[in-house]
Amino acid sequence: MERNENLTGHWVGEYSVSVGNKGNENWEYHQFEIELEDSDGNLKGTSKDLTLSKLGANISGFCSEGMISLIKKYAGLLYEENGEYYLDEGYESAEIHYMGRYNSGKKCFEGSWEIEVGEEREGLQDSYINEHTLGHWYMKRTSE
Repeated sequence: MERNENLTGHWVGEYSVSVGNKGNENWEYHQFEIELEDSDGNLKGTSKDLTLSKLGANISGFCSEGMISLIKKYAGLLYEENGEYYLDEGYESAEIHYMGRYNSGKKCFEGSWEIEVGEEREGLQDSYINEHTLGHWYMKRTSE
């Protein structure tokens, strides 16, 4: 990828998410596609999670010198019940943060993602512990 290459276009990729209890996790892999618009490194677009009933989300972020940062936000709260995924538009979606770098050998962006899934008060103090889910991801430009 050239240093200032425009990222506008169609991208496909995959992300992993840990499922199960701590110490007994398994990984699920979900495919997605993104339509990106790049305006001087500022990115926006839409995403579809192909393995989650093609649920759509909005994308915003930036790319600079091979580093990419994206925020994905669904139109509502995404949740899983009995192995099926649902979107409840009555609640606001949490932001999913994707960070990564361009891998010139694989010709793709790859990195990690995280989402805050909860907050728990620690003791009697005014401090909280934030719980996060995280995983890995990659995406490649297609010729479409």
